[in-house]
Amino acid sequence: MDDVIDLIDAAASRFVLYRIDKVRAGTVELSKVLTVATMELSAAIHNIPSPEKALQRVIEINRLENESDRICRTLIAQLFEEEKDPVQIIKWKEIFEVVETAVDKCEDVSNVIESVILKNA
Repeated sequence: MDDVIDLIDAAASRFVLYRIDKVRAGTVELSKVLTVATMELSAAIHNIPSPEKALQRVIEINRLENESDRICRTLIAQLFEEEKDPVQIIKWKEIFEVVETAVDKCEDVSNVIESVILKNA
C-alpha cells in the first residue's frame, strides 16, 4: 500500500516538477481509474471479515487494472502521434506510466488480500 501512495505522490509531483499547465486529453480518465481502484482497495480491506464481499472488490480491481493498461497504451500511442516536442513526449509518457503503475500496485495489494482470504477459507 505504501507503493500505491508513493506512486500517487510521484505522479502529482511530476505535474509541478515538469511545470505542466495544461492537462492532456485522457489524463483525467486514467486518473479516475486510479481513484476508483484505491476506493475499491479500501473497500476490500474493510470487507476482509466478509470474504465474499472482499473478493468481489478484488475482481473489480483486476478489471480496473486491465482498463488502466488499455487507457495508458492508448494515451501513449496518441502522444507519439500528436506531440512533436520530444521533451513533452518524455514528460507525459512518464506521467501516464507512473499513474498506470500505481493501479498495478493496487492490484498487487488486492492479490495479497485474495491470498489471505483463500488461505483462511
